[in-house]
Amino acid sequence: MTDFSLYGSTRTLDTPAPTGLSAQVLGVSSISWNWNLVAGATAYNLYEATAPATLVISTPTAGFVETGLSTNTQYGLVVTAIVNSKESAQSPAVSSYTFAAIPGAPVPNSVDYTSFTVTWSTSANRTQPRMK
Repeated sequence: MTDFSLYGSTRTLDTPAPTGLSAQVLGVSSISWNWNLVAGATAYNLYEATAPATLVISTPTAGFVETGLSTNTQYGLVVTAIVNSKESAQSPAVSSYTFAAIPGAPVPNSVDYTSFTVTWSTSANRTQPRMK
């Protein structure tokens, strides 16, 4: 060491969290998830919003179509970005419901002069939506 040596350190900036996470319901069993690009990101990790440690998918693009979902059910995700092998903080959570199935054809019965009853099948719709 000489009298001219200096010691120092610098902390680099954190990887920025993705912004603009949004959900577009495509049908009774699929949702399209999209978010804004993060500069330098090589991958994005999507996690269940209710179980942040549960990885849904890792993808190199800023978008993902989730399929095989239950009808009339709420789904929520958060997204992180990977830059130089470092994972960002999670984005704010976003959730949406898949569409309900179209009910079966109505069938009138018990027709009287002042009243009647109409029944139809529920087409596998859940009666109590749940968060997944």
